[in-house]
Amino acid sequence: MTDNIKTRYLDSAAAAPPCPEALEAFREASGPGNPSSIHALGADAAACLERARETVAGALGCKPGEIVFTSGGTESAALAILGAVRGYPASEPPHIVVTALEHPAVAGQAARLKARGFSVSTVAPDRDGGVEAASVAAQVRENTLIVSCVTVCGENGAVLPVGEIVKAVKAVNPKTLVHTDAAQGFLRVDCHVGRTGVDLLSLSAGKIGGVCGAGALYARGGVKLNPLWGGGGQEGGLRPGTEALPSIAAMAAAVRAWKPEYNTHMRGLTEYAREALRSFAYIVTPLDCAPHILTFAPPDLPAQVAVRKLSDLGVYVSAGAACGRGRVPKALKAMRLPQGVPERAVRLSVHPGSTREDIDVLVMGLKSF
Repeated sequence: MTDNIKTRYLDSAAAAPPCPEALEAFREASGPGNPSSIHALGADAAACLERARETVAGALGCKPGEIVFTSGGTESAALAILGAVRGYPASEPPHIVVTALEHPAVAGQAARLKARGFSVSTVAPDRDGGVEAASVAAQVRENTLIVSCVTVCGENGAVLPVGEIVKAVKAVNPKTLVHTDAAQGFLRVDCHVGRTGVDLLSLSAGKIGGVCGAGALYARGGVKLNPLWGGGGQEGGLRPGTEALPSIAAMAAAVRAWKPEYNTHMRGLTEYAREALRSFAYIVTPLDCAPHILTFAPPDLPAQVAVRKLSDLGVYVSAGAACGRGRVPKALKAMRLPQGVPERAVRLSVHPGSTREDIDVLVMGLKSF
């Protein structure tokens, strides 16, 4: 990064800047001590781990014992989906349902299962980029084991009606599990599991001001999952291996540090950007969206070129999910947007420290290209 360029970081949906509280918690938890050890330092580490579990559980409205810590959102989603289907005989694979708005963390698992002979149904979004509950429920069958629907689509910012989807799915088949990838929604939209009724919910520390390397899975009590690999008995036997305590402690600190006014601030910034861009760019993100994401398509400029040119100005945005680097976002292709829009689509995603000046520099840069 050039020293004389002021950084305008607008790619928080890929990785949010760690908050000071998270960095301090990471440092404090980096001392010796394995949570599984029975000596005093192990007991201190175990206490730190359980405090973190209580914090995440409190934010979701669940019991601490329903939280499993992982290495991140991708592993959490894999444990939810693959953990639910493991053990089924290859001769009778169950059916699963996903939406076309899913992050690669979910879409990749669905593709793997389809290659193994599982029946997979994909629900297309409507023209506004969302998914209706009735459209999801229409795909549910007698042998549908799990439905996975993202809370907030990371590529267009759409907020899905997760609670309505759960009700509609359960009305068709009460035994079907519902998982939601809440990596982009946690702390930004309602993810209270008591209100949404989801069975499984995956999180990422890196999206909320924590430190990358930690994530969590909520698994409702009574939901049967199998671990993805063998090993020790950590995390209730569902996630063998010593917990990454510094990253987990940082995740909990980020949760505690989050303030409701952050969402109001971020909403104001994305609305400000929407108004500034609408005169010359195609706005992809629907009005009913998450507070921190705005996806748009500047005219006559491929997304990858726009990202590089803006980077030269010290403005950092993306061309869709970081895990889909270099590819046109599948969610945008599924939206039936005007020709050329998905290839030009750029995503800005703000954080609590973002400013209007960051947006102004972005807009001026785009107008100069």
